[in-house]
Amino acid sequence: GIIELEAMLMLKRQGVTLDRDIIFLGTPDEEVGGDFGARWFSEKHPELLKDAEFLINEGSHIITGSDGKPKFWGVNFSEKNVLWLKLTATGQAGHASMPIKDSATNRLARALEKLVAVYPMTVRSPQVVPDLKKISESKPEPLKGYYSQVVEDMKDNDYIAGIENDRMLSSMLVNTASLTVLKAGYKTNVIPGEASAEIDCRLLPGVEKDEFIAHVQEVIADPTIKTSVLEWNVAGASDIQTDLMNSIKKIAAEESPGTPVRPVVVPWFTDSHWFRKLNITCYGFEPFEVKPELLASMHGIDERIPVSVYSTGMRRFYKILADVAVAK
Repeated sequence: GIIELEAMLMLKRQGVTLDRDIIFLGTPDEEVGGDFGARWFSEKHPELLKDAEFLINEGSHIITGSDGKPKFWGVNFSEKNVLWLKLTATGQAGHASMPIKDSATNRLARALEKLVAVYPMTVRSPQVVPDLKKISESKPEPLKGYYSQVVEDMKDNDYIAGIENDRMLSSMLVNTASLTVLKAGYKTNVIPGEASAEIDCRLLPGVEKDEFIAHVQEVIADPTIKTSVLEWNVAGASDIQTDLMNSIKKIAAEESPGTPVRPVVVPWFTDSHWFRKLNITCYGFEPFEVKPELLASMHGIDERIPVSVYSTGMRRFYKILADVAVAK
């Protein structure tokens, strides 16, 4: 958010004439769903964004290789849908000196072992292409065109190899399920009567919530384990034939000649989905060149961005904002 604020301040201080309003909107709570941030704002005060045409948010960046050279400028026009599940097993409690074969913890552990086996961290082309073809045939534009292009890309062995070795690119193309929270027991020598796990699932656009839950239940193969939904958000998709996208392409050609601009569906969620419901075209894009190892630090204890990368990204963002908003 800080580069957006700095770019707006630069335009203000230069006294340039604009042909559209620029609104800075800072919202909290995004990491836990936005209920007290973007959701509250979009539902309680939509009039403050009346007639806004574009929203630029976080969500994607300039994808680079390990050599630091840009592969493409990735502009997030859609996101995977968010489904957070809780699996709960109950059973007989007792003294741990006398094991219980079908205790809550044992049954949950067996179920999770099956689930983790189905969702490895790598992607293989034969697994991905049929699902992507199905989506490309059933969804309207712009998702239809996006996934049709990805299916074509998957015919290239070099492209496939690059995906299989990149956690982020890999996660863009399949449904994922990550085990994040485990809860059971309160004392080492007591077998608990309840055990639960929380699963962060990210679904490709076009995959329905109930369809995926049925799949999870089929995989764990234990009807006694309760499945409950903690969160379900449908991201939506924004038009990619716009003046803002044209401005991004123009600045990309100036800053990084020959590097393509590509619309992408990112594996994480942002606040954009709340504002797409207000019919605002939302893109997630920050013009930073981020190497894979830096991207892998996201949400880690050493999350960071080099000062030089930030400064260059700030300048590029200002140029994009000026191109789309300053009176010609």
